[in-house]
Amino acid sequence: MLLGERPSPLALGGGAVIVVGVFVLTGGTRLIASVMRRPTSGSGETEDATRLVLYSSLRYGVASGLFIAAYTLWDHRGVSSLAIAPVLYDAGTAMTQLVLLAPFARRRGAELAHHWREHRRWVLGVALLAPAAYILVLTAMRLTPVSYIAPAREIGILFGAFLGVRLLREAHGYRRVAAAALVVCGVIALAVG
Repeated sequence: MLLGERPSPLALGGGAVIVVGVFVLTGGTRLIASVMRRPTSGSGETEDATRLVLYSSLRYGVASGLFIAAYTLWDHRGVSSLAIAPVLYDAGTAMTQLVLLAPFARRRGAELAHHWREHRRWVLGVALLAPAAYILVLTAMRLTPVSYIAPAREIGILFGAFLGVRLLREAHGYRRVAAAALVVCGVIALAVG
């Protein structure tokens, strides 16, 4: 709405399917079902704790969504309206993060040295691949409406769910992969719409 984009009804439906898929993927349906059940005798404390977890999760989820929306719109403005090259834009963001986080990292120098020694290969992989992935997102933002790009980024959820089930043997594997597939269907609806 802020950028004057008018997604089609199919694209809006795709966005809603993505939200539902993420909600199912993260176990939101089980949490709501446990809150909706009638309390049995002696389960008042458990019921209160479950409600607290549900409300906290919803608050943090909405807050995260708002922050992601804000920085996505900001990034879109930078690479589209201001025509800053995506590589330069990402480099400026990385430099800002470096300056802001360096004092905190300095206090944890021993921990950083340990992780560098033990996980250097993974650190370098993330250091190269994360910026490359975001530069691709920024490039796409120059070419496509942000209302399509922002939800399409969630396709990574499918890969994360699949790897979590296959490599980490996470619980509820079929539900996670099915929910991630729902997210992909929403992304397809966005692309077609």
